[in-house]
Amino acid sequence: MEGMNMDLDSSKDIEQETLFDKKISIKNILTEGIAQFHLKIAGNKISAARIEGSFDNYIEYSKLLKSNSWDKGLSVSLDKVTLYPYHLQVAYVQAFEKLLGNALEVSNRAKYLRTIILELERISHHLSFIGVLGKGVSYPLLFSKAISLRKIIIDFIIDLTNSSDRKSYIKFGGVSKDIDVKLTNRAFSVLEIIKKSSLKLRKKISRNSILKGLLQDVGFLSRDSAKKLSLVGPIARASGVTADVRRTDPYAAYEAVQFNVPVYDSCDLYGEVMVRVDEIIESINILKQLLSNLPEGSLNQEFTQDQIPAKNSIMRIETPSGELFSFAISKKGTLAEKPVNYSIVSPIKLNILGVLSRLSGESYDNVLAILLLIGEGWSSFM
Repeated sequence: MEGMNMDLDSSKDIEQETLFDKKISIKNILTEGIAQFHLKIAGNKISAARIEGSFDNYIEYSKLLKSNSWDKGLSVSLDKVTLYPYHLQVAYVQAFEKLLGNALEVSNRAKYLRTIILELERISHHLSFIGVLGKGVSYPLLFSKAISLRKIIIDFIIDLTNSSDRKSYIKFGGVSKDIDVKLTNRAFSVLEIIKKSSLKLRKKISRNSILKGLLQDVGFLSRDSAKKLSLVGPIARASGVTADVRRTDPYAAYEAVQFNVPVYDSCDLYGEVMVRVDEIIESINILKQLLSNLPEGSLNQEFTQDQIPAKNSIMRIETPSGELFSFAISKKGTLAEKPVNYSIVSPIKLNILGVLSRLSGESYDNVLAILLLIGEGWSSFM
């Protein structure tokens, strides 16, 4: 498994002192950070688990945003942070726009275009997740299909934004580029390809007895546990938790579309995989609504850059991995000023508790399957 190493040597160091028998080291391919799971084994069952090292990819990102001016914050590189950079950029600009209140009103067209890029990125992220699954369980057809579909989406995103560096499309007050008739027609064609292929992927996953055997009843996580641990995103929805910020606290253009929130009550890895596959299909439905009803309006709302008040704002968005909470404090000034504070609570910071809960009481034979599906770059391909 790429990026994941197992050290099963029962050792003579701190493992004995803490009574943890096994150690598994994993590497994040985005940040190159390394973290370790320490496991206590009783027979073939994991009786306890703890983590050593930080799983939060966003700590350094938050520090960078606090140390740069507002306008330079949008150009901070996200290549070594996340697989969903547009979500982080939208969270950042929305936090800023909320600070200005009525002084900055983003047009409906710009909101639609932002939502389009977010849903395309959601599809890309979930396809990455499915590809990781295919690679990790030696299912090459699943892996190759997910990669090829993801490439189609990424190529379209590059053409839509006119950028491969993901730094110039999202702007304070809107977006930098419109979508024309030619791109709109191409979008419908791309979405139809992705939908048909995703339905086939869904069938392959749901009917493959070997794959289901690796995922079903593995990593059990009850609904009560998911709620108690405040888990978010697909891991929570696989345990029957219905929360999705796009529905409960709509932003961008999510109020203007109808969609279902896929939820499973299997409370296992299989449920999480199926949530993500179903979310791809729902994202396609959302995108078709947005493209069919794109309103007229400006792309970018101009505002006086010296009107930033001393204020604070809170924003929530639903990333592909779950809710991301952002908090901003500004001082009176301009875009050239640094924020007093900008911090985020990332999905991985919350959901890593769910991973530990999945491990507790689980058969040791299922450890790799559970760790394979952590996401957030810990088991992903680019």
